[in-house]
Amino acid sequence: MEDVHDCLEETGVEGVLSAETLLENPALFAGFRTPEWVAESEVGIIDGRLDQADLLVEYLKLCENYPVPWRMIRSHVHKLLGDWFSLHPYIREDLNKQSRLTFEFLYELVDRLRDTGTRIPLYLNDTQTGVAANSSTS
Repeated sequence: MEDVHDCLEETGVEGVLSAETLLENPALFAGFRTPEWVAESEVGIIDGRLDQADLLVEYLKLCENYPVPWRMIRSHVHKLLGDWFSLHPYIREDLNKQSRLTFEFLYELVDRLRDTGTRIPLYLNDTQTGVAANSSTS
C-alpha cells in the first residue's frame, strides 16, 4: 500500500492498477502484505494471523455461491498458492493433472498444504492489528 500512496503522490494520478497483485494477495487493501513485500529491516511488522490458504477458502466459498468459469478458478488458485507450490511442487502437479476441478478437490488441496506444516503468513503493520487482523475470515 505504501507503493500505491507513493505513486499517487509522485505522479498525481487518481488511481493505480493492481490486478496482478490482488490475485496473489486479495487482502492487500486491508493492509496485509506477503512475505516478499516485507523488508527484513522493517520494524512493527507482525504475523496477521491470515495466509493465502485462508483467502483461497473464502474465495472458493464465494465461487460456490457466485459461479465463475473453472479456468479462472484454476488460475486464481495458482496465483494465491504460488509460494506454497514452490515449496511443495508435487501438490501443484496434482492440481495440474486434474482435467476437471471440483470444489471438494480444491478444499482437500488446501488441507494437504496445511498438513505439510508449512505456513506462509500475511503480515500487518503493528498499528493495523486492532481492526484488520480481527477481520480475517471465519
